[in-house]
Amino acid sequence: MNQRRVALERNLSDDLLQCQERVELIEAVGLMQTVKGLGKYYDKLLREFIVSIGEDCDDSMSTEFMK
Repeated sequence: MNQRRVALERNLSDDLLQCQERVELIEAVGLMQTVKGLGKYYDKLLREFIVSIGEDCDDSMSTEFMK
């Protein structure tokens, strides 16, 4: 496994002043409605979200390629 990442983030509204650059980026790409006002559910959801990328992710002969 090349990369395993566990996202541990908090509701953006709590830390707005500390991460203004991130908030501006999220607004620029049109995702603010996706992450705004989700409260504690959002926190729990991101704690459980794990991204796993296999070693053969760029091998076009792999059965998992581009799934």
